[in-house]
Amino acid sequence: GAADITLDLTGPDYEEVIERSKKVFETMKETGYFRSLTSSYKQPKTEVVFTPDGAQIERFGLSNAQVGSVVRASVYGDDTNVYRENNEQYDIFVETANSYKNSLNALNNVFVISQIGLIPITELGDLKIQPSTPNVYRRDRNRVIQITGYLSKSTSGVVQAKLEESFGEMKWEKGLRYAYTGNAENEEESGREMGKAFLLAIIFTYMILAAIMNSFLHPFTISTAIITSFAGVFFMLFFLDSSINIASMLGMVMLVGLAVNNAILMVEEIEILKVKDPDKPLVEVIWQGIDNRFRAIIMTSLAIVFGALPQLWSIDGAKVSMGAVIVGGVLSSILFTFIITPQTYYYVEKLSQLVNGKPKKTEAQNGC
Repeated sequence: GAADITLDLTGPDYEEVIERSKKVFETMKETGYFRSLTSSYKQPKTEVVFTPDGAQIERFGLSNAQVGSVVRASVYGDDTNVYRENNEQYDIFVETANSYKNSLNALNNVFVISQIGLIPITELGDLKIQPSTPNVYRRDRNRVIQITGYLSKSTSGVVQAKLEESFGEMKWEKGLRYAYTGNAENEEESGREMGKAFLLAIIFTYMILAAIMNSFLHPFTISTAIITSFAGVFFMLFFLDSSINIASMLGMVMLVGLAVNNAILMVEEIEILKVKDPDKPLVEVIWQGIDNRFRAIIMTSLAIVFGALPQLWSIDGAKVSMGAVIVGGVLSSILFTFIITPQTYYYVEKLSQLVNGKPKKTEAQNGC
């Protein structure tokens, strides 16, 4: 699978990037968070390079393929022959000793069979030993060295914060830079998209409530349940040692719809009671609405909590995070629905009366 931490280093001078990648690699290794680390930069190995002379090859009646096969067999060996005995077949692999492979003088003594006899390989082209070209990684048309690591403990967010502290103590030459890619990049993009989804969920919820209740103010009253529910979300995530990941962010989007249910039940009941008895003091109407909907709010909320509770004991960290968001958010919604929502409703109603110019009732009439 994808590495937990992926770091790309780039700069104008590739040799400087190589040296810096070695220091960064050692720094990451010294943190003790990684069970394995891999750098895309490898020390180049030597390779045998043969540059053919087309005119000479044609002169001796040979082809590039014939010469190439001889050079390859001299360096890598030949396995085209087999030995058969008692209906059994055995592959025969013939290769040059390592001491000769690494010796240019020995390779220059290789001969190629032609129509006129044995031809030295040096007559057919230029043979030399040189460092091979390593794998080249590019990003945005810039050559990069990529360091990938798999964590043995902690989470990628915590480790990235520790690495930032360590990298901040280094002196970075002009143009040298690094960037977290891979999972970190995907999570950052997913976080932005989840933020958009969360914002749209709030907007659509507000629009639907405004249309149903025929009011622009009381959907705001109900929406306070969304804000207060996040107190329980972060509390639960903290004490369960869970991280904010894709699953928990999905849970937050779901929580928008779940958290407003309690406030909707309460505000709807208060609105019905207010229409039935418009002369009744507002405080008494609110208390009666709370009393009428108390049992329904508790039962529906606890049903959601007990339904999500098994996820907290899952071995999958993503399920634990989502369960923590749902359980913590709904429990917080129960508490703050009976504390914040009635007060918000009361002051919103007073503001509405003030704006619309309706006569105010005295405090005694309101039951305060």
